[in-house]
Amino acid sequence: MAPEIFPNVKEIFVNCRSSLPDITDITPLKRIKELTISLSYADNVVGQEEFSPEAVNIYPRPRTEIT
Repeated sequence: MAPEIFPNVKEIFVNCRSSLPDITDITPLKRIKELTISLSYADNVVGQEEFSPEAVNIYPRPRTEIT
């Protein structure tokens, strides 16, 4: 449905801070060609594997452990 409604969209930003449940499913967006997705405060993202690594940005980024 998204490609039909927004055929020329190239970038989308979603603030997930107050979303319930804490699952964000971006799978339907894979039908939009050359889309860049920015998600903030997304705890569990479903469908991220359908996109290239540079197409999905999650903020704040998970902290990595320094050894």
